[in-house]
Amino acid sequence: YMKIPEFLGKLPYRPIVSAFTATATAEVKADIIKMLELRDPFTITTGFDRKNLYFGVSHPHDKYSETVRIVEKYKDNCGIIYCSTRKNVESVCEKLCADGYNASRYHAGLSDEERRKNQDDFIFDRVQVMVATNAFGMGIDKSNVSYVIHYNMPKNIESYYQEAGRAGRDGNEAKCILLYSGQDVATNKFLINNSHDNPDLDDDTLEMIRKRDLMRLKKMTDYCNTNGCLREFILGYFGEKQDKPCQNCSGCWGDFGETEEVDVSVDCQKVLSCIYRLHQRNLSFGAGVIAQILKGSDSEKVKRFDLSTLSTYGIMKDSTQVYIRRLIAFLEADDYITQTSHGDFSVLTLTRRSAEILMDKKTITIRLPKKKPKSETVTKIGRDEVTTFDKELFGRLRAVRSKLATQASLPAYIILTDASLRDMCIKLPKTQTELLNISGVGKSKQERYGRYFVAEIQKYLKENPDAASGYKYIPEGYLQKQNAVGGQSTKEYIIAHAGELSGKEQDMTLSEVCDSIFYQLGTDGDIRSIKLAIKEWLIGENYLAKDGANGRGFLETTILSPEAGIIEREKISQLGNSYKTILFPKQAQEFIFENIEEILSKDVQNS
Repeated sequence: YMKIPEFLGKLPYRPIVSAFTATATAEVKADIIKMLELRDPFTITTGFDRKNLYFGVSHPHDKYSETVRIVEKYKDNCGIIYCSTRKNVESVCEKLCADGYNASRYHAGLSDEERRKNQDDFIFDRVQVMVATNAFGMGIDKSNVSYVIHYNMPKNIESYYQEAGRAGRDGNEAKCILLYSGQDVATNKFLINNSHDNPDLDDDTLEMIRKRDLMRLKKMTDYCNTNGCLREFILGYFGEKQDKPCQNCSGCWGDFGETEEVDVSVDCQKVLSCIYRLHQRNLSFGAGVIAQILKGSDSEKVKRFDLSTLSTYGIMKDSTQVYIRRLIAFLEADDYITQTSHGDFSVLTLTRRSAEILMDKKTITIRLPKKKPKSETVTKIGRDEVTTFDKELFGRLRAVRSKLATQASLPAYIILTDASLRDMCIKLPKTQTELLNISGVGKSKQERYGRYFVAEIQKYLKENPDAASGYKYIPEGYLQKQNAVGGQSTKEYIIAHAGELSGKEQDMTLSEVCDSIFYQLGTDGDIRSIKLAIKEWLIGENYLAKDGANGRGFLETTILSPEAGIIEREKISQLGNSYKTILFPKQAQEFIFENIEEILSKDVQNS
């Protein structure tokens, strides 16, 4: 926008100029005013807080597995996965499609025609997951995005908040999860140091921009390693104060779970002492080697530099590498240590603040996932209580909406949002008048679309008369909590009510079979653990096997699969790749239900 003043100067007279931005710090606001030569402008900030968004930072060992876990958890909803490179976009999208998820891709390397098609498929709900670089999203007004995953850390908080903010625009609860790794920092530093080639800028300005971008990257890295409330960190970055922790981020609750304050003063002393001992030998290394020394590793570098003779070698052998690396990241985020360049590598050195821990014995606490007693099975109920509802009816109403949207050439959410459809599944309006009691349905939408949805609900109730009494409205986690209080876990509850389960006349994936179990019993719970128990039992009994050839742990049928009713089907992904999927027809579903006591009893005994 530095060329805008030049353009304005060529006009016969200067018009009133207005500048708008979604995310700007006080420094950037002053920069805009100065560079656009705004004259005593009126300024207003409407606020940065989006209370319906959950912010989470995860440090996973395997980013793709963590991505699948999130996508699977919200598989009935739309989501965006942002990657920093085209290569990552292609890889993640291809894997998701091969794993049976309805995903598409978007990046600048695609043709205009494909980008337009893929974007329309996402907006019109023909695909549920968009894997994209930051080229995707500007001007995209899709309200029903339920989650945004950052597969790689962005270069600054401004970019992150804009991209994450594409979730939850319908006002419903939505998840914004960033998957962090130290490699993201190195990649972003490389991009910052090698991407400023604007011919209109002199060397001094380019250097100023480079240093500014590195400072912003440092803030982004600090966000990923902060010990406090993530929302408070973001708002503070943009100059907005928050009175207390939000209780709706991983800083307050941990990675999708409760956390607790832990005194790590002694362990921090060990980390800093290790760096100091290396300095005494005129040696310096990055976080990886320091963690190896503290853990007592016999890696190649430890042997080459004779690091096993350090007094700090192996003094944290009982700690995990993940924990040690997290401590190092925390110490760096709070400026107790810093990264400096050493040739082509970054190494860690002490700062002046290190003395506060080493000499003054300052108490250091960080927030870590809370360790629960093995007997405790209570599931946390967050502020965004998710309710169960009739998923079969929900699917039928979505099909009606999709048909109406196609006919009108409109995105589906413009017709009605998912929140409105869920409300219909709970309240079951049988007349046009009752439809006005549904969230998001006004007179205009009632008159335009109401008859189609009411007709579908009436048809459904005729086919399912038991549903007319109203579907159970149970907050997620509530039943598990009640069962635990009564001494009964969720798995024990399923075993006790196994006789109520029946197979459906459709070919289901294993995830859908688990959904069916929870739906039929009128409860929600940890579907992932049930799915894992069933899968391991089927493999153990040789009804399924792991396909070792592809290296991804896919399942394949065995000679005993027909006995259990399990079938295998070949499908073609959007990228044109062929893959096989395991399906469970009615016979296979009932086979699992008949054996559910044996499947889950072993897990119950172990727990």
